[in-house]
Amino acid sequence: MKQKQLLAIKNAISIYNHEINNPLTILYGTIQTMEPKDEAQKKLIEQMEKNAERILNASAELNEIDQEYLTGILPTGELSLENIPKKS
Repeated sequence: MKQKQLLAIKNAISIYNHEINNPLTILYGTIQTMEPKDEAQKKLIEQMEKNAERILNASAELNEIDQEYLTGILPTGELSLENIPKKS
């Protein structure tokens, strides 16, 4: 049972990390190309970039947990939302 739960956690990390990273990569790239017209816009762009970096860092930490603690311990399994147990 514990291995099944760990596999569900591994699958959830992989799925949600992927779902976060794809749009975030586009958003982050767009933010980096923005050119502010005034100081207020510059501060807003800096704030958006800082928050995007926070999300990217959190995603990288999840990936590290997956790689360091779960890879090699568990079989890969098929990654899909259906493999994640629902709360009762």
